[in-house]
Amino acid sequence: MQFCSNCGSFLQLRPNPETGKNVLVCPNCGELSPEEMKQKAIIKKNIRSNNQERTVVIDKTKIEDEYLPRVKILCPKCHYEEATYFQMQTRSADEPPTSFYTCLKCGHKWREYQ
Repeated sequence: MQFCSNCGSFLQLRPNPETGKNVLVCPNCGELSPEEMKQKAIIKKNIRSNNQERTVVIDKTKIEDEYLPRVKILCPKCHYEEATYFQMQTRSADEPPTSFYTCLKCGHKWREYQ
């Protein structure tokens, strides 16, 4: 990491229009770094993936009980002992996630803060 000697801003890697080599340029004052960077630096990298590598995102409004994991827990409404559940971060990142349960017998939904 290098900083501009004039204004102290973080220098960015850009190609020099005159030489075609990569140089460090200040985004604020435009000063070029006296040392040219080697061509090893990567400015942009394209990443390709196939359909099997993609992450599946589940819309929380369309969560169906048949796809959720099951757990043995007592329903507070009908006292049945099995429910589906999922977890979601509802508070700040340093707090544990909230567990959401759905009773398999009566469909009652409740949550637990851990």
